[in-house]
Amino acid sequence: MGSARCASIRDLKQDFCGGGSVSEEKALGLFEDDTTIGQEYDKVFLDRRLTPEEELMAAVLDEAIADYQRYWGGASRRSRKRFAEVERWIFTDDTDWIFSFVNCCEVLGIKPEYVRQGLARARPG
Repeated sequence: MGSARCASIRDLKQDFCGGGSVSEEKALGLFEDDTTIGQEYDKVFLDRRLTPEEELMAAVLDEAIADYQRYWGGASRRSRKRFAEVERWIFTDDTDWIFSFVNCCEVLGIKPEYVRQGLARARPG
């Protein structure tokens, strides 16, 4: 399932690099499970392969989005702590650390505010 999100993140990169607009439905699709991972992966990677560093950044970003969704509203202390950590990472504008949220997004050609807005909209309550 993690790779599906990476593929969606990479697909989203292609949509936004050219400055084009994307429908809200497609944008929110980034935050849903993708059952067509094989087809998505092929579609995205036939044109360009990511460098190993970009792959790692995509995996870090993918895991953060998955954890944000997995742990919001968690009942256990551990879940609430993990959610607070990932929320802080996503919503901090730090660029000093190579694997900061902002740096991962920028290397992958994704607008950080776009991802933040999608997560905030998808959050219940």
